[in-house]
Amino acid sequence: MGAGLRRGLPARRRRARRRPAPAARTGADPGGRAGGGVPPDRGRFRRGRRTACEHRAVGRRPHGTGVGGRRPRLTAGFGAAPGSWAAAARNGARAPGGDARVRGVFAVGSCRPGDPHHKVDGSMSKTTILLDGRGGGLARGTPGRKRAFVVVLAGDRMGEMFPLEGGRVTIGRGLKADVRINDEGISRTHAVVEYRDGEYVLLDAGSTNGTYANGERIDEHVLVEGDKIQIGASSVLKFTFHDELDEDFQRTLYESALRDRVTGVFNRSYFNNRLESDVAFALRHGKPLALVMIDLDHFKRVNDTYGHPAGDALLREFAARVHATTRSEDVFARYGGEEFALICRDVDARKALFAAERILGVITKEPFSVGDAELEITASLGVADLGQLPQPSADQLVRAADAALYRAKAEGRARIVVFDPNADPTRLV
Repeated sequence: MGAGLRRGLPARRRRARRRPAPAARTGADPGGRAGGGVPPDRGRFRRGRRTACEHRAVGRRPHGTGVGGRRPRLTAGFGAAPGSWAAAARNGARAPGGDARVRGVFAVGSCRPGDPHHKVDGSMSKTTILLDGRGGGLARGTPGRKRAFVVVLAGDRMGEMFPLEGGRVTIGRGLKADVRINDEGISRTHAVVEYRDGEYVLLDAGSTNGTYANGERIDEHVLVEGDKIQIGASSVLKFTFHDELDEDFQRTLYESALRDRVTGVFNRSYFNNRLESDVAFALRHGKPLALVMIDLDHFKRVNDTYGHPAGDALLREFAARVHATTRSEDVFARYGGEEFALICRDVDARKALFAAERILGVITKEPFSVGDAELEITASLGVADLGQLPQPSADQLVRAADAALYRAKAEGRARIVVFDPNADPTRLV
């Protein structure tokens, strides 16, 4: 390079050109230090410093190659400024231009084995996170590592996610299944997911109707990210990897999609899905199942007099009172407006009547506070038993409970009516 061109270079680069080459690592360096020409205080993986390889992982240039020749601001420490990529990395953010999800100081997931700066040994920072060689996420045993899950996309328990842990996870409708799904055509132990040699393998467990992966019937299939598993009449599961942030987000998304925003109880979509599954399960196994429909009397007057915010507050308190009386295996949901529904599993009409009486009791035992007012609220309830229906189905069970509910309103409200197919159409309790 000519002298004129050298004068145009930054001083730092001119000095770099005059610097003598370091001695071989096996000999002494010019300063007399044994063990190589790189001083201990300038090691490439010293805490707070990064190599060119590491800069590629987080989308930055190496030191001294910033815009205009200026040295870029270092953001790799735990004391990095808020909003920097180092701060975002501690929360699991993805750096621009990089292919690694990073935490702590370094992200070395983009290093190539042939890179001259690639180095994996004991001198690496203890906060370094290595990517799993299987490509399935962060290495096992490290903070923030990704775990394998199956997420229910359709059918019973839609939206729920189940971790694949312990080396062997069973899927089926039996009581002992790790992932229990009630659906037509699912065997008690329908399929198994095993962890073998760093891979998750889906196996059919001798099911009656077969196990399908991405539309093809399989006996054994190595799962990869995004694979769809079809079992039974309508159940679809997705195989995926999630880290802690993904898992929390998925659970939050699941809850928000299935919960009523005003009251916090399950919404109508979840209710319809669970009722279909519970009716199918009850009919298959000869189990009792009952439904209680609840409607607040004269609720429109509350909205007209005190406003909709006051009405929402009353609904929240009502839902909290009723939910406190239900069993963990029951499903309490907002059906629409001021109407709610309770699915009572393994319960016939007589026992469901006891549940309805408890609900009516917690509504009338004390007034509801709406702003500065204390309101006396009543409710009408209809009860239906799946076993008493001439043509049992989820739709017919709702129709029967609704018929009993409207009969209760017609008879003067603040009461419970049980559906009786031998009457025309109900009998007053």
